[in-house]
Amino acid sequence: GKVRDLKDDIVKIMKGETEKNHDVRRGATQGLGELADASTVTALIQVFNDDSVHEEIRRDAAIALGKIGGDAAVSALADKLGALQASKTAKDLRLDIVKALTEAKNQKAVPVLKTVLDDENADLHFHAADALFQITGDGYGYQRAG
Repeated sequence: GKVRDLKDDIVKIMKGETEKNHDVRRGATQGLGELADASTVTALIQVFNDDSVHEEIRRDAAIALGKIGGDAAVSALADKLGALQASKTAKDLRLDIVKALTEAKNQKAVPVLKTVLDDENADLHFHAADALFQITGDGYGYQRAG
């Protein structure tokens, strides 16, 4: 459709090449998540891994990568989550990465999600346990109704 024809333009906006406005860049990033087109994974990973990009845009890129899924997206998310867990930084970004990995439902995420179970933050711990349950079927200590 017409939106797919604009995909390259949307990627440029997300990257800040043709648009500097923060909210417009966020909208473009979220739009790429809704498109969920695997051809945008490389660009999303670039933005996601760029520490000079505002964290909100990086969080939107994480969510978009989770919606697209696939090994490249999941590997990028898992690698960044592992690094952030080690440094105990960017809690909100870590939480969005865990949510993205939940959506991607890929076995490659299991080892890093297990490290998040040890986090002292209850939100992170709970979301990691939920992600592991959705990926593996193992409740990791949580009783699940239904």
